[in-house]
Amino acid sequence: MVRWISRRIGNDSAHVGLRTGDAGAPVGPRAAFVGAVAVGFGAWGVFQATLSPDLVMPLVATVFFVLAAVLGPLAWLRRGMSPLNVTYSDVVGALTLIGVFAAAAIEPEQMMRLIEGGAGMNSKLER
Repeated sequence: MVRWISRRIGNDSAHVGLRTGDAGAPVGPRAAFVGAVAVGFGAWGVFQATLSPDLVMPLVATVFFVLAAVLGPLAWLRRGMSPLNVTYSDVVGALTLIGVFAAAAIEPEQMMRLIEGGAGMNSKLER
């Protein structure tokens, strides 16, 4: 097994680097990750500027989970990609992890206010 791995890496060593214009490295998964992260953090900025603070992190977590779910079927269809490069499965995993971290930042009291209905669009003005 080790011989196969070293032989495989030795044969594809020109394709492992992250150089621009690398013929063996697919651009699709990297572009999908950059685009999804840009959409996610852009939505975070819009939510921060327009919505109640109690709504921001739950919506950011939801956006990242939805982005991962949208790219999930593509990752399944492209599961035969070389594991030596970034794959769509890696992108889906990273987006899911970002969503989990965003969900972990939600305070329990914040969720209680949301469930009780106290975090509307204008809750900043009501207090």
